[in-house]
Amino acid sequence: MSGIASKATAWTKEKYGQATGNKDMEAEGHNEYTKQVGEEQLQKDQAKREQELEKAKNDPNVQLADNSMTQTKHGLQQAISAIEEKIAQWTGYASKAESAHEDKARAAGELKLAQDEREKLQKQLQAKQAEEREQAQKQQAQEQQNQ
Repeated sequence: MSGIASKATAWTKEKYGQATGNKDMEAEGHNEYTKQVGEEQLQKDQAKREQELEKAKNDPNVQLADNSMTQTKHGLQQAISAIEEKIAQWTGYASKAESAHEDKARAAGELKLAQDEREKLQKQLQAKQAEEREQAQKQQAQEQQNQ
């Protein structure tokens, strides 16, 4: 049953219980109606939260912060792998040195990708800020003309 139909049925049950003096039916209808209203509000709230989360994910500032963490992670991976490679070379573990070298190269590649992504995000943010400044200036000029 749809939400509207369920609410209507519950409301009708409550009112019928009132009209007939059946307190149990009235209470049952009231409880069902209240439950339907609460579920409807929860669905609206969930949709709003999802919308706000999506908005935040697409915010260039949030994306830049995420990119900074990614760069830090890959930079640390690269440094750790370099240390592991040196230790393996000093101790004579060739297979471990080779594995650490591959990890270091992979981290360097990921770091470069993250740096390239950061440049792109910074350009997007600068373009957005320039557009916002331009809109504010236009609005200010229009307000001055209207005075």
